[in-house]
Amino acid sequence: FYCRSIRGFNEERKYRFTLAEELSHIILHKELYAECSDIDDMYDIYEKISAEDYHRMDRNAKYLASAILLPADAFKKKAIEIYEQIDRKKVKTNEKIIYRIVTQLTEDFNLGDYPTAIRFGNLGLHHQLISL
Repeated sequence: FYCRSIRGFNEERKYRFTLAEELSHIILHKELYAECSDIDDMYDIYEKISAEDYHRMDRNAKYLASAILLPADAFKKKAIEIYEQIDRKKVKTNEKIIYRIVTQLTEDFNLGDYPTAIRFGNLGLHHQLISL
């Protein structure tokens, strides 16, 4: 329920995350392709990766990309600031509070809704903030 934004996913935000994700693949999976001498070698290795391993590798790269672009301390600090500014008389449900926080974090960190919401969840902020 975090990602219901109606705003478009602008190209700058998408580009920033894609670059961070590709950098993450290089960092995390460099050994896998270390012996490649050309694109054919790389393709051969890629073909041998199971679907399960591919998804795990991709998920790990996305996680690292989010960590690079949304550093935990700064991200948590900003989330708490946003939470404390929300008027509970106007925004009453936990779902709406979280939506407001993630939407503002998306703007503040200039990233898309999905990676911002995933980072928010991975850091456990939905539980931490609602219990304040």
